[in-house]
Formats: sequence, structure tokens, C-alpha cells
Amino acid sequence: MDKKENNKSQSLNQSQDIKSQIKSTTENLDVATLEKRLETLENYINILNHDLRSPLATIIGYSSFLIEDELTREEIKKYSTVINKSGKKMLQMMESHLSLAKIERGHEVQGKKMIKTGRLIDKINKNFLELMNQKKINLILRNLENREVDINLLEKNILVDETLIYSVVNNLIRNAIDASLNKEDEIDVNIYESDNVLHLNFFNKGEISKEFQKKLFKKFSSTKKHGTGIGLYSARLIARAHQGDVLYEHVEGGTRFILQIPFV
Repeated sequence: MDKKENNKSQSLNQSQDIKSQIKSTTENLDVATLEKRLETLENYINILNHDLRSPLATIIGYSSFLIEDELTREEIKKYSTVINKSGKKMLQMMESHLSLAKIERGHEVQGKKMIKTGRLIDKINKNFLELMNQKKINLILRNLENREVDINLLEKNILVDETLIYSVVNNLIRNAIDASLNKEDEIDVNIYESDNVLHLNFFNKGEISKEFQKKLFKKFSSTKKHGTGIGLYSARLIARAHQGDVLYEHVEGGTRFILQIPFV
């Protein structure tokens, strides 16, 4: 048998093995389980479609500018930078979704590395600088109980996948903004240490109904008209994969979500 025939034979055998595995798997699953898995897959596809739409539209829009004649060097650089950032954002989103799927299946987070708390705070500062300048978001390095400023915690280490943990922070801040009763309302992000655990408290003046509080962290549950219902579910899943947690508290005058990450 020549090499070409041998490769063909191997491919055929592999194909038959895959079909056999699929048949074996589907025979061991009932119709209800298969329908549930298909529904979950469809939901994830819808979420991915929802998340990628904005950066993809940006890439299409700015790349159309580059087609125009007589652009200055500065304009070309400006549009190319926006396209580059949007492309990186899409890649990060896709990687986050893949990581989330692995965590759901019980896999360990692979991208963890040691960073100082100050690095995470600095990233929050940079990404929400405009809103902070408008006094919409307040970053407070102060314990809720004794109101003491604790600068030392910025030097303490946490072991995290930066992309995943920042996605949790971003999600909680965006949720706080969306839930605010008025556009003028401020968002307080209170950062402190308790029992060797980093706490980030996100407070806003919005309210969550008692009925929805019961399913707050359930997958595909959302109060938003066009929400995916994956935000808080994934936030808690990611936090717990880092031996931390995301908690909810109803407090006087509003709502508080707490991200907990243990110090190393």
C-alpha cells in the first residue's frame, strides 16, 4: 500500500472512530439532556454574537475610513489604532468565553500569575478614567467599618488571571452604572482588606426586586431588556475559581456587590 492509500485508510479509520464515539455518547443521553445541551450551546452562540457585535462594527466602520483617498498620516495612525484595539478586544472576549467554558467543566484556571493589588486598581483607574473625571465613579481605599485609609494593601499580592478578574470588575462596575436610578448617581468602589482577603465593594443606588434576588447568580437570568444573563453568573464562577467569591447585599439606600480575592 502506498503512502497516499495509507493516509486515506487512516483518515477513514479516524472518521469511523469519531462517528462511533458520537453514536456511543448520544445513545447514553436521553432526549431531554440533548435538548438542554443544544439550548445551552445556542445561548452561548447568542452571547458571543451579542458581545462581538460592537467591536466588529467598530472595525468595519474605521476600516472603511482607511479606504478613502487623501488621508493624512495622523488619520491613518488614528484609525489603525482603533481597529487594532477593537481586534484585541474581540480576541480577549473569545478567550474569556473559552476559559469560562473550561471552568464550568471543572478545569483549573491556567493563566494565573502573581500581581500586586495596585496593578489591578491602576487598570480600573485607566479604563474608567473618563467616568471618574465626571465624578461618576469613586475609588475609595477605606475600610467600611473603621473608615481608615489602607495604602499598604496596594503592595499585597494576589494570584489571578488578570483578564478574567478584570472582566469580573468591569462587569460589576457596568452593572452598577446600568442599575443606577439617575444618570447623576455616583458609583462607590470601596477597596479594603479583611481576614487576609481583598474586598472590592461596588455600591449603587439601584434596587433589585426580592423575586429576582433569588435567581441573581443563575445562568441566563437578567433584568435588562437586551441582557445576556451571563454576567453575574460568570463573575461568581470566575471568582470561585480563584478561591474567592462574588456576594450580594441589599443595603439601605441601594445595592452592594462584593468581589473577594484572597491574598497570597
